[in-house]
Amino acid sequence: MRRKLVVNSVVNPLTTRLNCPSEIFKHTAGTLIAERLCTEASFTFRTQWEQEGTEQFPRELEAAALLAQCKRIVRQLNGYLLRLARRYGVRAPMTATRYSDADVRYVHRRPAEQGCSPEADVVMINDFPDCLRPFSLAKRTDRRPPDPSISDARDHPMGPSIRAGSSCELHVYPRLWHSPEDA
Repeated sequence: MRRKLVVNSVVNPLTTRLNCPSEIFKHTAGTLIAERLCTEASFTFRTQWEQEGTEQFPRELEAAALLAQCKRIVRQLNGYLLRLARRYGVRAPMTATRYSDADVRYVHRRPAEQGCSPEADVVMINDFPDCLRPFSLAKRTDRRPPDPSISDARDHPMGPSIRAGSSCELHVYPRLWHSPEDA
């Protein structure tokens, strides 16, 4: 955000004030002016950090709020892609899986007391909303005909790791990060 602020307060004013394109920064004089303006901005931000650094961090920028916002944005973007895929008859199993990540219950198995390596996470396919089930499972709970716009598990790169049965589990690779709820 600060970088954008500096660009907008250095590049745009210089090019409009001097009535010349961005080529001004190819010349020594233009570069010198830009460096001085950026140095002033840097000093201002550093001073702000030193003086306000001990204050409470804005709630909107805390990890939980950012994670929730990220999930919302991912759902919006992938939901749009899924609607387009469905409209044009394109199979999009990976997008469907990514879209449903916010709704899927992750069961993270804790490593054994003595062991070091965590086991894979388990995604419960039965927890997917009906409209988002990315795979045609051997035992479906809704008994409706499979949606032709949703890929069969055999077409999915992770298809061999699917076990259709009463638990309908899809094993995925261990997560590289852990949310605060995992602690």
